[in-house]
Amino acid sequence: MDDFEKVKAALPIAAVVGHYGRNITGKFVNPSFCCEHKDCFSVDADAGLWKCFSCGKGGSVIDLVMTVENCDEGAAMRTCAALANIEIASASPRNDKTESIQERMFRLAAEYYEAAMSGSPGEEYFCKTRGHKPATLKKMRAGWSDGGLLSFLEAQGLDIEDVVKAGLAKVFPAKGEIASPSSDPSTGSGRTDNPPRDYFWKGLVIFPVIDHAGKVVSFTCKDPEKKYKGLMLKGAKKTWFLNYAALGRHDELFIVEGENDVASLMDTGFDNVIGTAGAPCAEQIKLLRNFCGGKPVYLWFDKAPSKAPKKNEGGAHHTRFLCDGLRGHNIEIKIVVQPGETKDPDEYIRGISQI
Repeated sequence: MDDFEKVKAALPIAAVVGHYGRNITGKFVNPSFCCEHKDCFSVDADAGLWKCFSCGKGGSVIDLVMTVENCDEGAAMRTCAALANIEIASASPRNDKTESIQERMFRLAAEYYEAAMSGSPGEEYFCKTRGHKPATLKKMRAGWSDGGLLSFLEAQGLDIEDVVKAGLAKVFPAKGEIASPSSDPSTGSGRTDNPPRDYFWKGLVIFPVIDHAGKVVSFTCKDPEKKYKGLMLKGAKKTWFLNYAALGRHDELFIVEGENDVASLMDTGFDNVIGTAGAPCAEQIKLLRNFCGGKPVYLWFDKAPSKAPKKNEGGAHHTRFLCDGLRGHNIEIKIVVQPGETKDPDEYIRGISQI
């Protein structure tokens, strides 16, 4: 019996369903892990199989973990083996797939940025200006953009067109200053046939988004000069959180907004924190429903009286959005409001740490 069959034989499907905070009632799990519909996610406990009749997906306990966590077979194997409390020889997918082009590119990019951080102005900004601990810097694998990523990736044998397609490089307007990496060359002035350059221009602190399998799935950044906010790769749904790997791995969870909020809680020893990277979205609601069933979550967002909740702005909007989305899903919601005039978790924690 190979490891895949060993895991499937040792792990009841009810244990996986329960791990994600849901129960089997009769033959159904409600709502469906796939589509959130009712009475369509059927489970055969004796055979260890499941089927969603709304979207057509189905399979074993390993396929269920792949569906819920949006991970590959190897990562699902590791999760299932841990739940079954058994050791496996290898967690590689059965067809021995190698990294995709984008997976390799993102991994190399994260390593490049991380290496560039040491001794850079970004390290000074993160540890001195923002006051975060060097240990937190390493936990978050924060990096520094020096404008040389595209050349580095090309030297590793990656095609420039693939780098542009993945979002790590972009063709910017040739005339005038670069306004931001979100600038659209088609609407800018000047020529647009100049060579691509790094999407994250020189002088930004970069944060890789790493999933439960250890794969880099996206990037966000902070501008030490505070000219631009909320910059991340374009074109993909935000099906992740900052400190994504913490989701589902703790008995309780803090949910904050930005990178510095996450870092400040980590500074004080709270690794059970994730960040929405701006306004939370529907995809993040689904992740929280899947991972946080039966657990308390603490919503701690900015106090921003000048923001307009009806325009999807500010902490009040984010809190209400998450409360509405999580209500009725067996999740204990708690709201944190810091005292005093501080505007966000980062500012509050930095303030009390100096007392």
